[in-house]
Amino acid sequence: MAGDGNALLSQHLGDLDELKNQNAWRQALGLYRSLFDTKPDLIVADRNPGYRSTQLMLLCRRW
Repeated sequence: MAGDGNALLSQHLGDLDELKNQNAWRQALGLYRSLFDTKPDLIVADRNPGYRSTQLMLLCRRW
C-alpha cells in the first residue's frame, strides 16, 4: 500500500487461498488504513490473474 509519499508493507500472511488468511489480509489492510489515516493511492500485487493476491488487489481498486 502506498500513499502520502510512503510505502507500507505488511507482514507475511500465508497462503491467500485460505479463507482465514484472506480475512487476516483484510484486517491488516483496514488496520493500516486506520493507523496511518490514509486511503492508498496504489496497491501492488503480482500481475498473474491466477494468484489470489492479484484478485484481492483488484477488489481493493473498487473501494
